[in-house]
Amino acid sequence: MRRAAVLAFLLAAGPAAAQDVVPRLYDVAGVAEGDVLNVRAAPSASAGVVATLPPDRRRVEVIGLDDTARWGRIGLPEGEGWVSLAFLERRYLGEAGMAPGMRCLGTEPFWSLTFAEGGATLSSPGEERSFAIAADRSVPSSAAHVYGWAETGSGATLSGTIVAAPCSDGMSDRPWGWATGILRRTGGGVELLSGCCTLSSE
Repeated sequence: MRRAAVLAFLLAAGPAAAQDVVPRLYDVAGVAEGDVLNVRAAPSASAGVVATLPPDRRRVEVIGLDDTARWGRIGLPEGEGWVSLAFLERRYLGEAGMAPGMRCLGTEPFWSLTFAEGGATLSSPGEERSFAIAADRSVPSSAAHVYGWAETGSGATLSGTIVAAPCSDGMSDRPWGWATGILRRTGGGVELLSGCCTLSSE
């Protein structure tokens, strides 16, 4: 069960623990208007097409590479696929702080957390609130593997870590490139929320 092991993993993980995954963000490039970029079932131009991406698609998250490093593995709403890196242009995520647009979600109970510049919004049944955060990541490059963040201001109760690592939401066949653990102080105790995150726009 993902929930039982995630806290120990997050506390122990660092850049070396994430070297087998490559969560990076791309835009579709070099695809003619009116055409599409095929998402294939395997890293091969002869593999079956499982989905398509429009020529203006932005924020495509690649969570792994094939042995040739010419194909990128991406998560789909249900399942996964492979796209040719020849038609993707790498996005630069900046030098520090939380990558804008990072989204995390989990179950038990259902919740979502979306990051924007300098802040975040937490949504769960019966609750939605936005708050300011302080955040940084493990290395000053676009290949950062660990994010840490904390709510700021009076009455702050939330903090967490996001680590580049394979993650399953426990409900679908979609693979995710980031695992997260969120600590929420509640009265005299602490609640742990665990889940998966993505930089993708979908």
